[in-house]
Amino acid sequence: MARPFRWMPAVRGRHAIADTFPLWGDKTTLCGLEIVIDHQPSELEWGWPTCWECHAAWKAAEVLV
Repeated sequence: MARPFRWMPAVRGRHAIADTFPLWGDKTTLCGLEIVIDHQPSELEWGWPTCWECHAAWKAAEVLV
């Protein structure tokens, strides 16, 4: 099953964004944060903590699928 969202590190946390093409550019996270994806995330960035607001929104969307 294809997921409509993906996790991306931004602003010292891992946030969920819509899984759209292209991946790069201006995005809005599920918690409402405006971010710009302009590089491939590093291993360190992937270790940032999960945004719990994005996590809750993701889980709510999964129930609807």
